[in-house]
Amino acid sequence: MYQQMYEMITARLQEIGFTHVGSALAAPPPLSAVQVYLDEDKEITQTPQPHRQLTWVAVLTTGAGADGDADLPFLHANLDRLRQGFAGWNPEQAGITEPCMVPKITLAGHADHKETRYGALLVFRVIPTTFNKFYKE
Repeated sequence: MYQQMYEMITARLQEIGFTHVGSALAAPPPLSAVQVYLDEDKEITQTPQPHRQLTWVAVLTTGAGADGDADLPFLHANLDRLRQGFAGWNPEQAGITEPCMVPKITLAGHADHKETRYGALLVFRVIPTTFNKFYKE
């Protein structure tokens, strides 16, 4: 299930215009890249329909402008594109019960005159048996 979710998220990132997309476990990313990793898998049982809430993080890395400062217009446009591309996105995948939520974007790191990183939480509610059944057929 994790690999299929990862592939679905990275495909969506490419659909919305990010060209450097990969795993957060890879080597340092190129500037203006998005890396994805699973942050949390939480089982929700106290509902009429038990499910798991999978929280992924998409880390956007952007470099400094020619003057050494962050290229803020570029950074802000990419953050907007990331949120707009995922908030309310419904991958129409069996087992995913609701559209994606993007509850938070936070500063994930900053190096003077080098790079700035922001992490966007991407939250999916999944019924694993339904999701996994789709991939076994």
